[in-house]
Formats: sequence, structure tokens, C-alpha cells
Amino acid sequence: MPLTLDQLRAVDAVLTWGSYRNAAPHLNKVPSAVGYSIRKLEEALGTPIFDRRPGSPGLAVGARDLIDLARSILRQVDQMERIAADMAMGWEPELRVVMDGALPMEPVLGCLRRFGDPNVRTPLRLEVAYQEDVIERFEGGADIALVLGLAEDGMDDDLEAYALPPLEMVLVAIDEHPLCNTIHQMHERVHYPEVVVRDSASKLRERSKGSFLESRNVVFMPDFHMKRQAILAGAGWGWMPEHLIAEDLAEKRLHPLATWFGDPKRWTYHPQLVNRRSSVGVGATLFLTTLIGFYEGDGS
Repeated sequence: MPLTLDQLRAVDAVLTWGSYRNAAPHLNKVPSAVGYSIRKLEEALGTPIFDRRPGSPGLAVGARDLIDLARSILRQVDQMERIAADMAMGWEPELRVVMDGALPMEPVLGCLRRFGDPNVRTPLRLEVAYQEDVIERFEGGADIALVLGLAEDGMDDDLEAYALPPLEMVLVAIDEHPLCNTIHQMHERVHYPEVVVRDSASKLRERSKGSFLESRNVVFMPDFHMKRQAILAGAGWGWMPEHLIAEDLAEKRLHPLATWFGDPKRWTYHPQLVNRRSSVGVGATLFLTTLIGFYEGDGS
């Protein structure tokens, strides 16, 4: 005879409340029905669960592993029922969002705070990546992406994009750096170490993409926080998002590099918030409206 969830719940309740009599009200059963469920479970398993010597029921020798497994099954069933109920109301089992690490974090942190509300039933999974890896992860199954830019030929009919504020990049170094406050030709600048955030796309993990300015001496960093530290330490020069170094610029810890002919010391990205129309549930709608509201001045 196959075992049932009711039998597993009976065992769990008896162990939790200490006796058939105490467990019965929590199962909406009479004590004899609780005992019957447990006997049927023991018959199905072919081994006793409880030691039935006088007094409160205790576990039979070797039954602990069975009980742990039973409780694990019950937790998974309860989770499945909760997820199914949430899905019936339009909540997704998970919302996967990937963003480029060059973008300001505060708007997304506002979304994280919103999803911390226990009434929000969709768990939010946020991933931070760089450059092509953001698009790679979005194409690999992420629901929403905050990208530095998506080419028009990368947009199909199911995708919709919302323009985010421009991202200003500034070419900087410390005051003591040989390139600071002087004009250098391109062939001179490429000999000095350029600090670059590594593109985290899978196709570039073995062989990194070269620098934007084709420098011969490149120092790769995993994120802009470490890149900023390296530039402040005088280890090289490089492009930084202006929002991450605003104080450094204001307090003269970092300086924009002088330009050479035809080469701007600033670069502007036009980021986008991209999602798939066909997979927008309650959670995705909440994320999109919260994030867009933040940028439009209504976010928390």
C-alpha cells in the first residue's frame, strides 16, 4: 500500500505536539484516526516509526532518518502548494533581473526594498554583469535586463525597451600620473597601463576583449569598485562612470585626462531597460513600474 501525505503529516504532528491526543486537533482528526494513519504508514514502510512502550510515543530505533526525510517532503509539498497558489494569482516563481555594473545601483536597490515586502510573492534574483555578458544572460533566460545599449537588430517583436538616463563615462587618472593635465598622442598613451573592467561574457572568459582604446598594457579588474581603487592608487588610467567618481572629481582625487585630437575625454552610453512582453507577470510589472517610477521621480 503506498504511503500518503496525510500519514506523513500525522507523524510530524505527533512528534511536534507529543501525543496522538495533542496532535489530533491540529489535524482535524480524533486521536484514534491519528493512530490509524501512523499504523498504515508503518505497514507501507515495513518498519515501525514509534516505540510504543508506555508514556509519550518516542521514535523507534533508526527511525530518525525516515522522519527527517518525511519532514523534507512535507516542506517541499507545502512550498509547491504556495507557489501554485501564487502562480494562480499571476505571481512568477522567480524574477531574474540582470544589470550592467556600470549603472547606478540606487534605483535597483529601491526595487529590492519593494520586493522585501512579504506581500510580494515573487522572489527577486538580481545579477550584476558587464557589457556583453548582460545581453548573454538576458538571452539565456533572464526576464529583465538593464543594458548599456541594445542594437536595433537585437530587438524582436516580443521585446520592449524603456530608455534610461544617459550614462556619462569619464577618462581619468590621478594628478601625479604622467598623462594627467598634458596632451599626448595616441601612440604615447597606449604604453601606459589602462585599467579595464573585464567583460564577463562566457565567450570572453578565456580570452578577454581588448581595451576600448587598444592599449597594449591592460590591467583587468572584476568590477568598477576595484577599478576605481586601482586608478586612485596610480596603477593606471581608465574610463569610469561619472556617478561613481563624482566626489573624487570634486575633491580633485581624480582628474579628467586631456584629450588628443579627435578623442573625447567623455563617452556617453544610452542605457535601456528591456523585458519580454510575453512573460510579464505581477512580479515583473511591479519591478518595472517601481524602477521606472524611481527614474521619473515617484520611486521610494
